[in-house]
Amino acid sequence: MPMIENAPLAPIQVQDGSAPVRYRTIGEKLDATNGFGPGFNMLRLILASGVVFWHCFPITVGTPEQIEETPLWFLVSSMVPMFFALSGFLVIASADRLSVQAFLMNRIARIFPALVLVIFAMAFVVGPLVTTVTLHEYFSSRVTWRYLLGQWV
Repeated sequence: MPMIENAPLAPIQVQDGSAPVRYRTIGEKLDATNGFGPGFNMLRLILASGVVFWHCFPITVGTPEQIEETPLWFLVSSMVPMFFALSGFLVIASADRLSVQAFLMNRIARIFPALVLVIFAMAFVVGPLVTTVTLHEYFSSRVTWRYLLGQWV
């Protein structure tokens, strides 16, 4: 790959020991790394942590209005939209890079295990902990089993 002069992105060393290559655009950098941009995983982790904080704060400490009264209200309030925007960009990049079949298989492999885990955790861990009926009534109730089986139909 030839050198591109005055490129804004930092050079990277090619593995075969040849001269560093400069990329003119972020798209060229992503093309060279098969669509995987450095730092996206950390950014997504930070944003996901912010989303968890945003949702946990009103439950554990106070109300959403209390967050809005802090000096960082804008940053905290923008975590959810930034997380969804970044995730959307990454999903679209994946869809653009892969065949339809490979994309769908990747999405199923990523989402389905977590979905199964959450459904079973809600039915067999959280449900029994927060129910107002006895455990025998909870597990013999049609509502419990309709919840568990109804998620798949």
